[in-house]
Amino acid sequence: MRGYPGVPREDERYGAARVVGRSRLFFIAPIIIIVVISANFAWEIIKINLSPHLAAEWPFRFTILDAPTTAGILAVFIGLFMGRLQWARALRPTIGCAIDDESVQFRRESEVWRFWLYNAGPGGAVIDSVMYHVRFVDQDESDDAGGWVPLSAVNQQFRSRNLIDGVDYFVRWFARGAPFPTVGTYSDGTKNAWFTTRALAELRILDIKVRFTGSLGDSYEKIIPIMQRMPSVVVAAIREVRLQSAQTP
Repeated sequence: MRGYPGVPREDERYGAARVVGRSRLFFIAPIIIIVVISANFAWEIIKINLSPHLAAEWPFRFTILDAPTTAGILAVFIGLFMGRLQWARALRPTIGCAIDDESVQFRRESEVWRFWLYNAGPGGAVIDSVMYHVRFVDQDESDDAGGWVPLSAVNQQFRSRNLIDGVDYFVRWFARGAPFPTVGTYSDGTKNAWFTTRALAELRILDIKVRFTGSLGDSYEKIIPIMQRMPSVVVAAIREVRLQSAQTP
């Protein structure tokens, strides 16, 4: 289930975006064409090195394009494909996240903490799916337990802990194909969720897995371990709430 084998959630590499799918039209199709042209070029080279008598016999008489023409077409397609790779990197969306409080002053006594998702560009994107992995403080930390679930299941899990949607927390629902435009600052992005300190104190793990497609058709995945990205003031506030709960008879 875990997206980054061998990398702890506290490690910054755990949240690195990665390619999970390539465009059939702009990536896979050019590769197939290059392979076919390369095979034809190799066939023509083999024929050139045959004796005239053998080259006049079947199947060596079969040809589609001669070697010079094939070499020229192959050079063009390789150049286009390399240009496509560079263009894809230049337009790759950069998905970031941020956590702040409503006053944006990071006060320890703040009751509500907000989680933002934003696309810093340079390329735009659309959302394919948003999934969640939740483990509470009294549950086993095993990454295989629970798996990735949609928002509806998350709401059920929170409800089982007497956490009320819209009171103790809120998580925004994203439909497939939702726009993910580029923005200048994180606050211009999407406020994906907010949580009270009480709700956060119930959680051990809250991971969000976002899959999105860039403008050139490539699909990406980014997993964000929210609880391991909390500011230090939030961690201290959560510790206090848990301590108070443990002391309450």
